[in-house]
Amino acid sequence: TKMLDMFKRPDDPPEFYHLYGIPTAATLALYGAGSLSGKFPQLDAAAATLSGLLCIGGIAGLASQSTARLGAVSGQAGVALGVASTLGHLNPSLGAAGTITALMGAGAVAGNYIGNRVEPTSLPQTVAAFHSLVGLAASAAAIGDYLNVPDTTQLDGVHLASIYLATVIGSVTFTGSLVAFGKLDGRLDSAPLKLAARDQINMGLGAATLGGGAVIMGAPEVGTGMAALAGSLGSSGILGWHMTA
Repeated sequence: TKMLDMFKRPDDPPEFYHLYGIPTAATLALYGAGSLSGKFPQLDAAAATLSGLLCIGGIAGLASQSTARLGAVSGQAGVALGVASTLGHLNPSLGAAGTITALMGAGAVAGNYIGNRVEPTSLPQTVAAFHSLVGLAASAAAIGDYLNVPDTTQLDGVHLASIYLATVIGSVTFTGSLVAFGKLDGRLDSAPLKLAARDQINMGLGAATLGGGAVIMGAPEVGTGMAALAGSLGSSGILGWHMTA
């Protein structure tokens, strides 16, 4: 909201977007009560779906200045519900829950510290830097999901595809966002990298990434699968860097 506050005029009408916290808190409370009751087995999936819709709505809202604040609120509500549904699905032990809470708290403190210190004119590169962490988290979560399966040869196509896509998209996002941060922050030359065989390099990296996906979709044993996943992770990461450099 820092950037939006730059364009706020003294005679603008008051805003009460914070009141959206009331239905958000009520939804979280209802989800928590329903999850603890154990009577609604599909509640986690429903909460995750609602979380996704809220996040998508948040992204759509951020596309226009007139709806940006509502988009920010929608995204925040979506993330809060997403975290809650993830914890509900995992049903962690007390020790694991404590560890998760401590890590989330550390992240919240760091994010608040950085957000309060960053200047409005530096927000684009700050967003790019944080976006790289989103990609890193997506790839790490997908690989962790794959390694946590007792028998990878029994995974269905949908599960395999989700692991592969999350790994590849996360890797592209991670490296591409880092390059964007470097250019926006003046740490890298803003002029595009123009290699003679740029298109051929991109096609080769894309083919290597798709080849790894083909191996993954065959539901191989974990060693072969991890090799293919690591190959796709690396080639897609280089592709993300090369396309934005």
